Amino acid sequence: MFNPQDIKLPTVDFFAVHGSGPNDVYFAGTSGAVLHWDGTKMTSIAVPVQDTLRTVFMLSGTQGFMAGDGGAVIELRSRRWVKVSTGSYTDNWKAVAAATGPEGLTGWLLGDDKGHRLLYGGGTFAPPKAADRNTAHKYTAISMLGPTPVYAVQNNGSGSRVYTYAGVDWSPGPATGALFDIHVRSSTQGVAVGARGSTWGLGADGKWAAMASRPATGGEDLKAVQMLAPDLIWAGGGRTGLYRFNGSSWVASSVQAGNRGINDLWIAADGSEGWAVGDKGLFLRYR
Repeated sequence: MFNPQDIKLPTVDFFAVHGSGPNDVYFAGTSGAVLHWDGTKMTSIAVPVQDTLRTVFMLSGTQGFMAGDGGAVIELRSRRWVKVSTGSYTDNWKAVAAATGPEGLTGWLLGDDKGHRLLYGGGTFAPPKAADRNTAHKYTAISMLGPTPVYAVQNNGSGSRVYTYAGVDWSPGPATGALFDIHVRSSTQGVAVGARGSTWGLGADGKWAAMASRPATGGEDLKAVQMLAPDLIWAGGGRTGLYRFNGSSWVASSVQAGNRGINDLWIAADGSEGWAVGDKGLFLRYR
């Protein structure tokens, strides 16, 4: 548990955490609640929306995105959070990510109501093709290795799949069942987690398959995952379930937090520090 001395943490549900580094981490949740950790103190941040925010992605200390319910999308520009236009395309946004490439900043925004897939360019998000509008997919998470490839997962029940974008169209992979988070480190290393503790891995052949081992979650869903190495993966979910994969099996961690669900987690790339957030103001710090 994390209990800062400089601020009283809101007791609302938090759904997203992401940082550009250990000293620049953002947390987002119910009714536009946003907090920032600078490595020393936690600060409440004013944002121009009051909708529940469900996804955060930070490229740097001066560039990032948040999105959520009711079509809410905001971007950090010149150290200020401002609204971003999506034109006539609104959705309950569950997934946002961005990367820089030869042509500058590229980002994707995915919804879980209408299933819009919007591409960032020129300061706005818009569907690049007609096929990216109203897909009816319930997207839940996204992971980008750069402008390409890009991976996304869904909560479409038995029809859910991992989708991959390689620069032209989004292509479906094998049926996976409902998935809620994904993290990809390379085109041959990645992990996705979902309903009732399901775990899927991206293999050396570049294909997705169910992992041989899955954590004993007691039927609870896994909502968050991050892969630091093939033998170091963290996942979190219902009833404060927190699990570590050591390369062969999943091991449960003991967390005393009143069975509040974990909704998201983020760990710095060097593994030095990380955070998990969840229901009723749950904050866990890893270091």
